[in-house]
Amino acid sequence: MKRLTATALILAVCLCFSGCVNIYTDGGKGKEKGETPAPAATAEPTANTSKIDTGSAKAYEDYGTLRAASGGENIPRTQDYQISASSTKAPMAGISYGAENLKDNSLDTAWVEGTSGSGVGERLLITPVHSMELKGFLVRNGYCKSDKSFAENGRVRLLKVHLYDGSPLCTLQLENDRGAQYFALPEVVTVHDGDTLSFTIEDTYSGPEDGEYDTALSEIALLGF
Repeated sequence: MKRLTATALILAVCLCFSGCVNIYTDGGKGKEKGETPAPAATAEPTANTSKIDTGSAKAYEDYGTLRAASGGENIPRTQDYQISASSTKAPMAGISYGAENLKDNSLDTAWVEGTSGSGVGERLLITPVHSMELKGFLVRNGYCKSDKSFAENGRVRLLKVHLYDGSPLCTLQLENDRGAQYFALPEVVTVHDGDTLSFTIEDTYSGPEDGEYDTALSEIALLGF
């Protein structure tokens, strides 16, 4: 009886040892002998589909102060634009001084700013109706209707031009003269349909003879095609 019990005990120990070996070799999952564990799943790499939009608009530098020069007479010009002003002098004796006068191709009319003082800081906004390659500007300074109207209204000395994104493009240094003044840009600037250019008065010629410091411009044309 003792010998049988000892034999049974030995068999039990062997079975227990065999089970431990199986647990160790198959990861404790009780897999049958000869079964190969499936390889662990690996995550597929995810493609980076995000894009950085750097924008397509060309950046133009500030060309600084431009002086009037000859040669602009041969460049195509346009006054086919929409225009507005930060202020306008009230009509007098049936005469209008609105910004639209700058594009009517007449020297008998002018835009006259409507603030007190010299008009420094007043601004014009010009939006071409069509896209164009801008090469420069044509400006007629003051109220060019007559020598008297020219003397009785202020004239612009410095006119700052900003691009549609607010960056400065150039400053036009105007002469105290009634003649056409042409300003050429160092390179062509692409202006798209809907882009707005701003023209801000930075300095004026002082001393209108009647003491009324109403600064005027008679014409602005965009040079290019």
